[in-house]
Formats: sequence, C-alpha cells, structure tokens
Amino acid sequence: MHPREAARMRDRASLSHIRAATRTLTLEKRATFDTSQKSYWLYWHYTGDFLFLLLVTRVAVLPSQQFVGCVAGNY
Repeated sequence: MHPREAARMRDRASLSHIRAATRTLTLEKRATFDTSQKSYWLYWHYTGDFLFLLLVTRVAVLPSQQFVGCVAGNY
C-alpha cells in the first residue's frame, strides 16, 4: 500500500473516532480559537467525576479541508 493511502486511511479512522467521541460525550460547552491559518474548537463536558476534553483542529489542506483532533480526558 502506498504511504499516502495508508495516511489517508489513518485520517479516516481518527475522524470516525472523533465523531463517535462527540456523540457519546453529549458535549455541552464549546470554545473557538482562531489563528491566522487554523481554527481550534475545544469542547468540554463535566460529569462530576470526570472532565472530558475534546480539542479539534481544522487544518486547511489543499485540495480539501482536513480535520485533526485529539482527545484528552478523565482528569
């Protein structure tokens, strides 16, 4: 498999993971940070025992927009 195809598949897998996390967390709050090239969305949801954080970065990659995110949770 071509390295570029493998990277594309990894991106798709992480994208569906982010979507699933967004659905399950029922996120209540959202903060948006705009820089010159990128937009950052920070979602948080506090259950009383756990604080779930979801940081989503939208990176402009030609020819398509690509979504990159990381989940930091359970503090």
